[in-house]
Amino acid sequence: MLSVLRVSNFALIDHAEVEFDSGLNIVTGETGTGKSILLRALGLLQGGRASSDFISRGAESAEIEGLFILDDLDQREISLIYDELEGEELLIRRTIDSGGKSKVYINGRMATVSMLSQIGERLLAITSQHDQRLLVDMSQQREMLDSYGVPKKLLQEVADKFEKFNDARKRYRSFVEKSEEQALRLERIKAEYDELRAAGLEPGEREELEGELSRLANVETLGSAVQEAMDTISGEDESIHDRLAHLQNSVAKAVRLDPKLGPIAELLDSAAVTLDEASIALADYSSALDADPERLEILRSRIAEIARLERKYKRDLAGLITYRDAVGEEVSLYESGAFDLERLESDMKAAQSSLAETEAKLTKSRKALAAKMQDAITGELAKLNMKDAVFEVSVSPAESGAHGADRIEFLLSANPGEPVRPLSKAASGGELSRILLVLKTALSERSGASLQVFDEIDTGVGGRVAHVVGEKLSRVSEFSQVLVVTHAPQVAAFADRHFVVNKSSSRGRAQTELLVLDDNQRVGELARMLAGKKVTPEFEDSARELLAAGRRKAA
Repeated sequence: MLSVLRVSNFALIDHAEVEFDSGLNIVTGETGTGKSILLRALGLLQGGRASSDFISRGAESAEIEGLFILDDLDQREISLIYDELEGEELLIRRTIDSGGKSKVYINGRMATVSMLSQIGERLLAITSQHDQRLLVDMSQQREMLDSYGVPKKLLQEVADKFEKFNDARKRYRSFVEKSEEQALRLERIKAEYDELRAAGLEPGEREELEGELSRLANVETLGSAVQEAMDTISGEDESIHDRLAHLQNSVAKAVRLDPKLGPIAELLDSAAVTLDEASIALADYSSALDADPERLEILRSRIAEIARLERKYKRDLAGLITYRDAVGEEVSLYESGAFDLERLESDMKAAQSSLAETEAKLTKSRKALAAKMQDAITGELAKLNMKDAVFEVSVSPAESGAHGADRIEFLLSANPGEPVRPLSKAASGGELSRILLVLKTALSERSGASLQVFDEIDTGVGGRVAHVVGEKLSRVSEFSQVLVVTHAPQVAAFADRHFVVNKSSSRGRAQTELLVLDDNQRVGELARMLAGKKVTPEFEDSARELLAAGRRKAA
């Protein structure tokens, strides 16, 4: 349940903190006072879209905060979405800056709007008079019937199996439609694979070939450079080897006079060893260095072939090898029959058969629920001054889809002797309002949301019918917290907690405030709702009678 709502710099509200009752909370007020602001704030806590238009004039940001107290079931289900939930309290906060950017905090920690939307479905459900338009939408009618008691697991199973069937059907149709194109592709990629396989390409091959080519193409230059280096190290005329030996002798004499020069002597000895090793390595390189015109031509030809393939396929050597392996695998799949038409058709039919079996279970469940729903709704409509109305739920065959193979349609006969017709053709605005009320209150008993919000859902009804509406909402509040925005005093009389929305002007700026009414104030508010502008003692007496009747029914 929603325990506390705090709003700051939101639309016409500078600051408000409201504590709600666990039962039936009623909000009333004159037209234009800003009752819709409360609904917008709740919508944001549900994950609704934020806008900088919500920020109060002159403020830089707005903030909405809701403290929810969760029962054991809510805690279990919400913890599946928000695994950091601890205890029964859930504090949701949303901020909106002047750029329209919104931030979400859950129990003080940053969260996403997507996560909030998932949690919001469990926390509250909002129904407004504008939902009448949705009532004539057949997809909404299907969702209402399913919400009446179709197992969610069965709905998910149908959706999963339809996805599997649809994928299999796409693969089959694609093969049939593109078989000729695929044959041409196979011919092309097989030729490419044969060419690349015959080339015998190896990773890093080009770099090795170019290195060897560079050496062979520059044998004379390399030989001359190596010989010069060898002469310098150990030649006859003042070679480095002789000069280093002389240096070693000089330092060795000095070491005998001062042992501290020992490390330097060791360094010179090490240098002599390194110099000998370099001389040997140069000699080995020189002996292996040999001009080979035939090998040189082979290298140039191989490099040219690799370059040709790189140009043709617009890939470097590594890319050519990757492409060769990929097309080779595809050729193998074709040749091994992995794209066999018969197999694809068999897969499609198997998926279709499995889907049809599960769809039949869903249809059976929907038809059973449709019978229960239409009887229940017809009975409730009679209490709302539609005693001759007949409400039916039609379940007829339709093309398979993610939601099954049923066409769900709500039908109505409003008067005796009239055939049932679709709601869009058979129901007036007032009748749609009552049907919506009955459906939503009936579905609220099965809804997972702990707070049911009804925004002027009683529009178009009054007198005894409005009293019955109040009774229905009071019954709903026995198993779920309810918040109702209403203009009907007969409905407001049933409140466990009654709020009034007032609008005032301060410093040339309109402001909205939400106040909790005591019993005396409730009499005054109900009298205003009954009378309009001028409240007389007679209207106050009528207001007291309404309150007394509301208390009796609530008890």
